Amino acid sequence: MSIAHEPVVTDRTATQRLFGLGAPARDVDDRGEPLNRMSMEIGALAPNTARTAYGGVLAVLLDDLLGFTVWDRRGIRDGLVTAELSVDVVTPRRWQGPTLRAESRLLALTADGGTSTARVHDSAGTLIATGTLWGNFVDLPAPGADGSALPDFPEPGVAPLDWIGGRIEDGPGVRVVVPANPLVANKLGFMHGGVQGCAMISRRTRP
Repeated sequence: MSIAHEPVVTDRTATQRLFGLGAPARDVDDRGEPLNRMSMEIGALAPNTARTAYGGVLAVLLDDLLGFTVWDRRGIRDGLVTAELSVDVVTPRRWQGPTLRAESRLLALTADGGTSTARVHDSAGTLIATGTLWGNFVDLPAPGADGSALPDFPEPGVAPLDWIGGRIEDGPGVRVVVPANPLVANKLGFMHGGVQGCAMISRRTRP
């Protein structure tokens, strides 16, 4: 579960900085229809995608942008819960860096939430992935300020699961374990939904 609680249009959250995301930006397309844009820096990652699929990182990009697209229409509601996130990786390997660029549009809106869709392209213009998010509006108080220092950021270019300090525990019931880490939490202290998706996709694509 992830909750978007405040606009992030001029500054970036810790999770956005950790995964090389730019802040979401409002824009319009050639027909004047509203859309939102977000970038992801993959300069250190792109050379490795010829042999390894890193589709998990797309969940963070898409959850962040798609959630913002619905959150931006919340009206007087406090926040947005990601109820469902789907990611279709069209091009799993050979991404061209240094940047992925995503565009998102609102598909439907109700009093209780909405759905949005997005497309992701690499620097060569190749379609990398598409995504859809269903979100529910919620009313929650803002958390108190946390003055504690954030842990050190990991070095770029490592495997996505390592980015979030996770591990895979093999056995009859294989599971992904991610320790508490404020670098992957949203403003209300919940784990970022896209980070959860990143961990699950990384497990499925594990060699």
